Amino acid sequence: MVSLTFVPDPFGESNRARKGEELGKIRRNSNEMKAQFEYGTITRVPVSLIQKNTGQIKDLPANPREWTEDDLHLLAKSLQETPELFSARPVLLFPHEEIFVALGGNFRFEAAVFLKWEAVPAYIYPPDTPVEKLKEIVIKDNGSFGKWEFKLLKQEWGDLPLGQWGVVGWGADEESPAAHEETAKEDDFDESRDAVKTICKEGDIWGLGEHRLLCGDSTDPDEIKTLMGGGYGRPMAHGSALQRQCRECR
Repeated sequence: MVSLTFVPDPFGESNRARKGEELGKIRRNSNEMKAQFEYGTITRVPVSLIQKNTGQIKDLPANPREWTEDDLHLLAKSLQETPELFSARPVLLFPHEEIFVALGGNFRFEAAVFLKWEAVPAYIYPPDTPVEKLKEIVIKDNGSFGKWEFKLLKQEWGDLPLGQWGVVGWGADEESPAAHEETAKEDDFDESRDAVKTICKEGDIWGLGEHRLLCGDSTDPDEIKTLMGGGYGRPMAHGSALQRQCRECR
């Protein structure tokens, strides 16, 4: 379990908690508050005016991401330590009825709620944004392109708590990417017992439907000439014969 120390909300208008009646007042005046926000810019929006995307917008499916309680604690700790990254990647909102729905940043928003922050940095899309565009935003914001170079992480970044910083797959001991290291394992193959009978000889040409398969050296011009129908080499074995002999070898 990650240890969290609650610190003042870096995005709130004040550091004191709002009382229930104040929250009710904000909710009743949400339409007026929404009118104060400028679309297409990054601003601070009270968490009381935001909902996660649960499919409440017509034709827009719910956010297709999930996380565990441990994930939530790790992200909350990360936001506490580096809130400036939250400002650089705000929650993406769309106005819906009396509130805003989070298109992107649902997880960051939930972490902010967990931390009892009053407001979050947000980018607001205009109400006339087509639903197809909203779908694109939801998926692209959740997309993950590229992958970690674990060898480089181990060599040059391994002294850092990479697992706590969001590097998925990093070993629990935070010293090595245990989940990504592979070791050779012995099998029970017995060459004297398990060897497969060889039915092909060098120079054989097998007919596989419209294709021809040469058992030989592809860098030898004479063998290539034979493969291409030069009239040399052993008679061509047909695919049916190959299949029959392969079955006999099993």
